[in-house]
Parts: sequence; C-alpha cells; structure tokens
Amino acid sequence: MFQTLAEQYSEETEQRTAMIGSLLEPILIVFLGIIVGFILIAMYLPMFEMSSGFGG
Repeated sequence: MFQTLAEQYSEETEQRTAMIGSLLEPILIVFLGIIVGFILIAMYLPMFEMSSGFGG
C-alpha cells in the first residue's frame, strides 16, 4: 500500500516539476532577452548620440 502511494506521489511531483519548468522557461528567455537588449541599448546609444551630434 505504501509502495503504490509513494509511486503516485512521485509521479505527481514529476508532473508538477515538469509543468513548472515548462512555464518558467519562456519567462526566463524573455527576461534574459530584455536584460541583453537593455545592455545593448546602453552600449550603442551614446555612440549614436555622438555621431548625430557631429552631423547636426
């Protein structure tokens, strides 16, 4: 009886862990994309401002 109960809880835990992982993965990808985009904008924006300052 305890063996079947342990197997059932183990399966439920694996399913919930997989579900949480599948939900968290896209959120992490978007979050990392925002961070990388912010860093790129912070790096390139001063160069664009300098180049537009000389031309104007």
